[in-house]
Amino acid sequence: MVDTADADSLDTTALLKQYELLHVTMRHHIVRYWSLPVGYVSGVTLVLSRVACNKESAGIESIIGFAIVVLGFIIYFCMSGNHEGTRRAIENIQRVEPSLGISDTVAYKSAHYIPFIVLNGFGICMGLVFLSHRLHQLLFS
Repeated sequence: MVDTADADSLDTTALLKQYELLHVTMRHHIVRYWSLPVGYVSGVTLVLSRVACNKESAGIESIIGFAIVVLGFIIYFCMSGNHEGTRRAIENIQRVEPSLGISDTVAYKSAHYIPFIVLNGFGICMGLVFLSHRLHQLLFS
């Protein structure tokens, strides 16, 4: 038979472990959320600068532009999953904190995610401009 004091300490220990894991999960999603668009735009800039300076890559420029746009949309969907994971982790942390007697330590602010969505959109637009410019050159020259 388990003593009630032992059961309470087990519950507190389990809640503390859950609280710790939720914070790790939240940080994991947040890091992925900002690193995806930053890495994407950096890669797009690098690839486009190399392709634009290389006259021998004329045949694959349209494919590169298309791939950049498709990759941007894939990254956007990955960011959506990370956004949802962060929101869920924050909601769960907010549910656990009162049980541990901790005041609110996290808050969900959707406006904080807008710059990263804009950054990803900028990368997609760079790919679209590059693709349309190359397709225009192929079709009308």
